[in-house]
Amino acid sequence: AKGWGVDKIFNYLEVNGISRFMVEVGGEIRVLGLNNKGQKWKIGIDKPIDGNNPGENIIGEVVKLKDQAMATSGNYRNFLEFNGKKYSHIIDPRNGKSIFSNISSVSVVAPNCLDADVLATALNVLSYEDGLNLIESLKGYEALWIVDIGENNFEVKTSSGMPVM
Repeated sequence: AKGWGVDKIFNYLEVNGISRFMVEVGGEIRVLGLNNKGQKWKIGIDKPIDGNNPGENIIGEVVKLKDQAMATSGNYRNFLEFNGKKYSHIIDPRNGKSIFSNISSVSVVAPNCLDADVLATALNVLSYEDGLNLIESLKGYEALWIVDIGENNFEVKTSSGMPVM
């Protein structure tokens, strides 16, 4: 829903003649043109640590965008802990169960935010290898995975054209 909302706001601003802006709703982002310094928009990605507030602890990668959207989906903020086990809010549609994965978050760059939002969630359900194959098959789409390797340590993996600094 956030990706759809971002696209609706984006379309309203664009139709009304605004030529350079960023729309952000709950971490879902879409930009038009360059920022006020004449550069691509620089978007940080939160480190997926339990209890980390948005923008509090950015992972080392920064994504550079122009005329694109980006959405991030992960399992580190929205979950239920029951009997010592964490249950993600992301449900695998193949079996109707909460996902259990070492993929902490996936950020997707796309032409619009609805597609970015949907793909970010889908790539959390798939294995990294299957997700990478999917994203590499789509023209104009890129992804960044943050994989939990234990004790608040993470490995960052990207598709071949992900616009990171």
